[in-house]
Amino acid sequence: MKTKLTAASLTVSLLFTVLPALAQTQSSTGGNTPPPAPSQETVDVACLGTAADALTQSLSSAMDTFPSAMKTAFTARNTAWKAAWALTGRARRAAIRAADRQFNQDSRAVRKAYNQARRDAWGQFRSARKACRGGSSTPAPSSSSDGDQ
Repeated sequence: MKTKLTAASLTVSLLFTVLPALAQTQSSTGGNTPPPAPSQETVDVACLGTAADALTQSLSSAMDTFPSAMKTAFTARNTAWKAAWALTGRARRAAIRAADRQFNQDSRAVRKAYNQARRDAWGQFRSARKACRGGSSTPAPSSSSDGDQ
C-alpha cells in the first residue's frame, strides 16, 4: 500500500514539474497560436434579458408541473394497489402487475413531457439569442477562449 501511494505521489509530482515545461516549450516554438480576434458584433442586452426571463419562466413551469404529475401517478398506483390487495390469488397478482405497468407508463410519460418541455425552453432561448444578435447596445462577448495569454 505504501509503495503504491509513494509511486502515485511521485508520478503526480513529476507531472506537475514536467508538463509546464513542455507547455512553455510548445508555446515558444509556435505550437499554439492564438485564434484570430473575432469581429465585434453587437448584442441587444434588453432582448437577451427578455429571452433569459422567458427561459427561466419555462423551466420553472416545467419544474412545477413535474412533481404534481408524478404525485398523481403515485396516487393512482396506490389506489390500484389497494384494490388489488382486496383480491386473492392470481387475480391479486395480475392486478398488482397491471397497476405497476400503468404506473411505469404514467411515470415515463411524465418524465418524457418534462424533458420535452426543457428541450423546448432551451430551443426557444437559443432562437431568441440568435435573434438578439445584430441589435444595438453592447459588443458581444468573445466566443473563443484565449486562456491566460
